[in-house]
Amino acid sequence: MKIQLNKTALTLIGVCVVLIILLFYRGCSQSNQLREQLGLYEASKATIKLTKNKLGQQTAQIELMTADNEKDLLKMQTQDSTIMKLQSVVKDYKGKLATATVIINSTGDVGSTATTITKHDTVTVNGVEYIYGTYESEWDEEWSSGKIVATKDSISRNFLVKNEYEITQGWERQGFLKGKSPVVKIKNLNPNTSTEELRSFTVTEKKKPFALSAGAVYGIDILHLRPTVVVGVGVTYSIIKF
Repeated sequence: MKIQLNKTALTLIGVCVVLIILLFYRGCSQSNQLREQLGLYEASKATIKLTKNKLGQQTAQIELMTADNEKDLLKMQTQDSTIMKLQSVVKDYKGKLATATVIINSTGDVGSTATTITKHDTVTVNGVEYIYGTYESEWDEEWSSGKIVATKDSISRNFLVKNEYEITQGWERQGFLKGKSPVVKIKNLNPNTSTEELRSFTVTEKKKPFALSAGAVYGIDILHLRPTVVVGVGVTYSIIKF
C-alpha cells in the first residue's frame, strides 16, 4: 500500500520537525545555562591558596571562573568584594572579552642605608645658636631604589618599588578523587610582594551543538538491487564530545 502526501501535509510535517528541534535545542540550552551558573557559584566559593618557595617568592592560586559569555558573570549575585571588582572590569570592557583578572598586591620594603649630612643650617634664638643638619640617604637595590632627605622641619622621599609577575592558567586536581579544575596562578618574583586577593574570569569557546551538513552517500538499493546515490542536507546534534 502506498501512502501519498500532498504539499500541505509535507509542510505540516516539516513545521513539526522544526518545532521539535527548536524545543529540544531550547531545553538543552537552558540545561547548559543552569550548569554554567552552578559552576560559577561553586568557583565563587573557592579560596586563595598561598605558598612560598626557597627564595621567599609567593605564589597565589585560585580556581578560575568560566562561562560561555560575560553576561553570566554580570548576572551573578555576590557579596565578595573582589568578584564585584571583577564584574566591574568585565562590564567596562566594551569589546569581545577573553579573560579578565583582578589582583590586589602589597609590597613592603625594609632595609637600612648610610646617612650623609650634606649641609648645616645655623639658627640663633635668644643668643643661643642651634645647628641643624640636612640628612640624606639614597639606595639602589634589586627590587627598590630611592632617596630620603630630612631637614629640621620636613622629610622628603622619592622611591620606586619594582615588581615582576608570572601569571599562568591551567588545569589542576583540587583534591583526592576530584576531577581537574581550571586555575589561575600568580607568582610574585619580588619576595617583598604578597598577593592578598585574586580572581579571574575566562569566556570559554562556545561550541554549537547543532550543525547543518550536506553530503552524498553511495550505496545499494536493496529493493531494486542496484547502485544508488543519495544527496541531501541534514541537521546533526552533538551528544558526546571527545
